Amino acid sequence: MPLTGAELVVKALQQHGITHVFGLPGDTSMALYDAFRKEPHIRHIMVKDERSAAYMAGAFARVTGRPGVCEGPSGGGALYILPGAAEADGSRIPLVCLTTDLPLSSDGRGSLTELDQTALFRPVTRSSSRVLLGEQIPESIARAFRHATAGRQGAAHLALPESVLAQPVAGQTGVWPAQPATSFPAHRYLPPLSDIELAAAWLEGSQRPVILCGGGVHASGGHEALRQLQAWLHIPAVMSVNGKGAVDETTGTGLGVVGGNGGKAACNQAVREADLVLILGSRLNSTTTAGGYIWGQDARVIQVDLDAGQIGNTHRVDLALVGDIARSLEALALALKERGVVREDQYRAWAVSCQRQIEEEMARYEPLLASPVFPFKPHRVMRALERAVPSDSILVCDAGTPVPYVAAFYRPQTAGSWFLAGRCHGSLGFALPAAMGAQFGNPDRTVLALSGDGSLS
Repeated sequence: MPLTGAELVVKALQQHGITHVFGLPGDTSMALYDAFRKEPHIRHIMVKDERSAAYMAGAFARVTGRPGVCEGPSGGGALYILPGAAEADGSRIPLVCLTTDLPLSSDGRGSLTELDQTALFRPVTRSSSRVLLGEQIPESIARAFRHATAGRQGAAHLALPESVLAQPVAGQTGVWPAQPATSFPAHRYLPPLSDIELAAAWLEGSQRPVILCGGGVHASGGHEALRQLQAWLHIPAVMSVNGKGAVDETTGTGLGVVGGNGGKAACNQAVREADLVLILGSRLNSTTTAGGYIWGQDARVIQVDLDAGQIGNTHRVDLALVGDIARSLEALALALKERGVVREDQYRAWAVSCQRQIEEEMARYEPLLASPVFPFKPHRVMRALERAVPSDSILVCDAGTPVPYVAAFYRPQTAGSWFLAGRCHGSLGFALPAAMGAQFGNPDRTVLALSGDGSLS
């Protein structure tokens, strides 16, 4: 018996390794929900609001390294998915958004909930398309996953008309991918060797290098490669808000967050004094750079990013390394060792000087961090959380009030994708559903949601 279009959708999702789908049903979704009911290997998580589905799926992707999937019905359901799609796309988080749609026969007839879904999603996704034939479903699903996970990662949207989902699909069912995109980055490109060698030569000749880590370190899973390079050379590292967690801030080389939203003055000073800045996966937006240049005019700047269009987009860059961050760091470390000139601990004195400035700044905050006065200051809450929860806990923050305090004062003894915030668009109401999505992705870890700025109202 031939499969229906909806059953082909579910089969294609399973082929891409999907284990969880977050969504809410509507009139146009019935065939899809029947197909989910028959598939024991995919768990459907029903939400009460499509915005929550998108935030949950995005957080699931962040903590698992696998694409997230959300779905919703036509009309308002599709509209409500938009904020989460925009957040994921801006933060380069692979998210596949499936929206069911009215039957094809309803096009242009002014039916209830009719709207142009592909046009709606196009500005906030890497691709937005509509399936017109059941035979197109496998290749359309595969294309959405490729767009979400390859190169500049982000959101992808696919509209699924009710009539296409309900009808049996006989005969050839399109192109099934030989290598489905089940994780991200789908392709780990390596920069040209000549660029890697030039970066190694510049680093060898520097006296005060600083690494600036963005959210791309998390997307690449580059934590271990970065840790090894730091442990060898003792290069100080700062982070954007999205990059927080890229390095352990208690080791002496992880200084903290830079910029204007939770950034430490000593972190900004370290970047200003650097003679070389190695930027890893950061968009260098106005928050990270405090609205201007935070390094000196004479500093050499190397930017590593999988998205070539992002390099030099906002600030001057002297050397572009277009490629995967983890592989680029491994290649850079190998090039430095082959040169045989850079010695272990070459930058230890510089790192100690930077760390001393951090300690002096934090000492000025100690009265607030330890204050027993009620109501407690946010600084004290951060200190209490840091001491109370397991070091591998996942902390999810709403935009606004919680973020600068976490950025500046929460310092667990671990590196990894443990800090999630809707930093691309500052979406209120992000933390609670995102925390739930993170918990589904890591059921054995403690997950905390910090809300503020009226996010629960």
